[in-house]
Amino acid sequence: MAAAYTGSTLAPPLFGLLSTWVGTWTLPLFLLALVALGLLMSERLNRLMAHRARADRLAALVARGDHPPERRVLTSAGPGTSDG
Repeated sequence: MAAAYTGSTLAPPLFGLLSTWVGTWTLPLFLLALVALGLLMSERLNRLMAHRARADRLAALVARGDHPPERRVLTSAGPGTSDG
């Protein structure tokens, strides 16, 4: 929430400075940059939260004494063939 208040406080003066140098035609580009930044940051936060949730589930399994399921590594040889 603090980021929203900071953005709404700083965006108009920042655009004002930009538009005095370049022109008001930059408003669509400025808004597009703000939208792209918002989407990028929200996706980054989603990935971070998913990573933390996986780490928490793994820590809970280890704390209980359970072992996480082993991951199988697939080789290019396929089933029933030797890699040797």
